[in-house]
Order: sequence, then structure tokens, then C-alpha cells
Amino acid sequence: QEAKADKSKVKYGDRVSYGRITQELVSREMPEPSRDVHVLICGTKSFDKDMINYLKTLGYTSDMYFKF
Repeated sequence: QEAKADKSKVKYGDRVSYGRITQELVSREMPEPSRDVHVLICGTKSFDKDMINYLKTLGYTSDMYFKF
């Protein structure tokens, strides 16, 4: 059973997504790759792998993200 999110802290105008981060969400929310954009990644091994794959698909290179 999926846990219910605490929606009491969400305010009018907030854009909120629930659930797993997908390629579609990353494509929609991330700016275009550029030398001025740096992405920090921290999560489980599978999360890190997914995020790096999503970023590469969008044209980010390895010097534009840091995994810790």
C-alpha cells in the first residue's frame, strides 16, 4: 500500500509531483544543458543510474553533473 503524502504543507501555486522521477519529469523540469548548469545527484545506486541516463539523454555531459 502506498503511503499518503502530507498535502497540508502544499500551498496554492506550488507544483508538486508524487512518485518516482521519470525521464518525462526530468525533461520538463530541467533547464537546457549548458556550462552554467551543474546537477548534484545523491540517492540509491538505481536512482543515480537512472538520473545519469536521463541527463545524458537530454544532452548533459559528465562534467555537468556530480554524483556523491
